[in-house]
Amino acid sequence: MQFAIQQINLIVSRHGAVLLALLLFVAGVSLYSADLGNILFFDDTHFIVNNDTIREFSLDNARVWFTENALAGGGRTSDYYRPLLLASFAFNYSVHGLEPFGYFLTNNVLHALTAVAVFWLLLTLLRREWLSFFVALIFLVHPMQSENVA
Repeated sequence: MQFAIQQINLIVSRHGAVLLALLLFVAGVSLYSADLGNILFFDDTHFIVNNDTIREFSLDNARVWFTENALAGGGRTSDYYRPLLLASFAFNYSVHGLEPFGYFLTNNVLHALTAVAVFWLLLTLLRREWLSFFVALIFLVHPMQSENVA
């Protein structure tokens, strides 16, 4: 075990934070890849399937995203205000239609990139690679995140 830790330290000392950031990204995409075969269900019906405002990028649809509740495009009322989420759904719809794979892949990649951003932010503030890496890793793999990502 100690030999493995020494090897990891040697690799990191040569390539530093970039390698750790890449490792976080790969770990995140790999960890959540099990959801790529899932179907759209539960609130996906209201946010995606029945939401007419994500069918195309337009000024009228964007106005709804930024001025109405998140489920207004599906004829429902909620307390959610999620304009960027709706914009990402519109992008996904333009590429994948109602095929769930694209929505899950986008969520997985965005979550992995967010973990990388957490790592870089902590590294900038703390100047400690391993501490920044492990805190970002906890953010990445914490079970609380699984519902949001998947």
